[in-house]
Amino acid sequence: EIENEAPGHGKGFKAAAQGKRGVTAWVEREGPLALGDEMRLFVPNQPVWPHLG
Repeated sequence: EIENEAPGHGKGFKAAAQGKRGVTAWVEREGPLALGDEMRLFVPNQPVWPHLG
């Protein structure tokens, strides 16, 4: 939980996150990234949500 990781911040998280979207990723190789480094991004096909279709 957020409160366990960042005491004092758990209660305000829902309000702060309202209207924002997150990104989920997995990392295949650990290490630093620097400006100018190349990366490969794979975005799988996703079904269109009914209200957007």
